[in-house]
Amino acid sequence: MQVNNWFEFAIFSLFTFAVILIGLPVSIYLLKKGVEGFRRYRFKKLPPNFLVAPGLGTYSVEVVFYGVFIFAFAIWYLFIDKGGQLLNFISEAKAFFAP
Repeated sequence: MQVNNWFEFAIFSLFTFAVILIGLPVSIYLLKKGVEGFRRYRFKKLPPNFLVAPGLGTYSVEVVFYGVFIFAFAIWYLFIDKGGQLLNFISEAKAFFAP
């Protein structure tokens, strides 16, 4: 992504930080709770208070799938997409602040 002004830099940095600070921890939490739910309940429905936020999944396999999907997206975005957006963010920030 080519950063030309402050608005583009703000959007790019907010999304990158959101993937790092929200996407990775949530995916690890969902994977952990999905495996824990599978050990306890197998293929039965999870209790309503099993996860922090209701509505993230009713079966353990579903919760594991959500965790894998979010984790795969975060890794793809940070390290694979267009050479890794994390590295692109660092180089764009250097170029933007120190022309």
